[in-house]
Amino acid sequence: MADSSVLQPSAPGNRPRAVLVVGDDQASREGLRAALEGDGHAVETAADVWHALARTRDRDFDVVVVDLDLPPAQGVRLGARDIVQMLHAYRPGAAMVVVSAEVDTNLQRDARALRIAELLEKPINPHELRAIVRGLQT
Repeated sequence: MADSSVLQPSAPGNRPRAVLVVGDDQASREGLRAALEGDGHAVETAADVWHALARTRDRDFDVVVVDLDLPPAQGVRLGARDIVQMLHAYRPGAAMVVVSAEVDTNLQRDARALRIAELLEKPINPHELRAIVRGLQT
């Protein structure tokens, strides 16, 4: 479900996007990949934040879809702010679409400061995600 208090996509864009999907659940990652590739986007995936950072160092992504409910990687638990800020450090122009099991008031409040383009609450509707990525201006 999209949150209206977050930055909204400003203008529709029909060009294919380079998209990175970050999430620990392989079935969800691959399902989102398939949905976005169905719209013609070039999609890569990462199972954790460390792999996501490596990919963002090597490639310029237009959109990063990141699950904030990632388990600790190499013994380090990162919060939403940490994950989004690290990804923005490598790709400041990438639109961040953040997915969480619970979109609470703290996350909603922080969304603008974190330059999150869209907040989505699980379960994710692939059609909604496709529409969001299509509408993002990057």
